Amino acid sequence: MEADAFFIISSFVVVISVFFVALLFFSAAKPKVKSRIKNDEAVNKIDYQSVMLTLGSSYSTLEEAQDVTESFFKYYREWELTKSQKKGFLFALCLNKKVNSKLILRAKRKMIALDPKLKKDIEAVVKRAVDLR
Repeated sequence: MEADAFFIISSFVVVISVFFVALLFFSAAKPKVKSRIKNDEAVNKIDYQSVMLTLGSSYSTLEEAQDVTESFFKYYREWELTKSQKKGFLFALCLNKKVNSKLILRAKRKMIALDPKLKKDIEAVVKRAVDLR
């Protein structure tokens, strides 16, 4: 075998070897970013606007309404909501067609327990919203 042919064949083998090593290195299964995050709170934390969008949507289900209601009360103090935002949440909850009366009454009781000063306003909002429904 000539030296030129030996050089060409060995170069070809080296290039193919480097290609396969690079292919294995870059195609190694890397864990997804979401799977590395153990804390579901960081991934699923929502804000007031998301809650209102979900309740205002005619496509939201009862389960979604329950989830956002739980989230609303979970972050109730953290969000530092205004009086009109609190009443707006309850109004949107009452107007949602998929929400049942148990969820409305439970949310009303929780809101009164968290903010007793708004008892009259909360009851008025619920009455007005249920009448519109």
